[in-house]
Amino acid sequence: MKYNYILKFALILSVILFFQTAFAQNTIKCPSDYNFRLPGANDPQQELRIKEELKKIREYAMMNQSRSVPDTLKIIPVVVHVLHDNGKGAISKAQIIAGLDAMNIDLRKLNSDTSSVRGYFKPLVSDLKIEMRLAQIDPNGNCTDGIQYINTAFTNNVSDTCKIVADWPPTKYFNFWVVNTIDPSPWGLSGTIAGYEKFPWFGINAKYGAVVRSDAWLTGRTLTHEIGHCFGLWHMW
Repeated sequence: MKYNYILKFALILSVILFFQTAFAQNTIKCPSDYNFRLPGANDPQQELRIKEELKKIREYAMMNQSRSVPDTLKIIPVVVHVLHDNGKGAISKAQIIAGLDAMNIDLRKLNSDTSSVRGYFKPLVSDLKIEMRLAQIDPNGNCTDGIQYINTAFTNNVSDTCKIVADWPPTKYFNFWVVNTIDPSPWGLSGTIAGYEKFPWFGINAKYGAVVRSDAWLTGRTLTHEIGHCFGLWHMW
């Protein structure tokens, strides 16, 4: 999967994702920026890699200010691992599709509130020609609807531990893990966390993807917000 394509348009996407008021960070926490407080996060080489990636994005944006987004639509196959506790947290297929549809509306600049983007950034708002759709073929070549329902204890008060239950190759699929509750303690936080992800410069590995609470899948544009981080975007405030 060509994630570099996504990174190239990160600055444009940030306008859609982060300069709107749909997601209240002080009410439902997203600990993405706190990933750098985790063990090993202060690796000097990692800091250099991040700076280099950001430099590439800035340089690409400067060189392509007048270039339009290609007309070719990029489809990213998605797998949603629904980790439930004897049915608790097992959101329906209809809910999963509704959440992905809402996110794709944002990615395609079809959301009705683009008029609320701050004036300084309005010239950058764009249809990214990216859609994330449920996978139709699984890693073994079998037909699938892109959804896995798994009854497991790794759904309550979890962090990356939930990812050992199931993951599909992150270079071919984008992984979502739906859980009941997320443990805030690894980031030194408390309270409710709606979702979190891994920035791309942590590596496109088995941990890459987004973890989302089952009760946040359809609220506050959580999916759009977390996908922004997976594309390399920071919190703006």
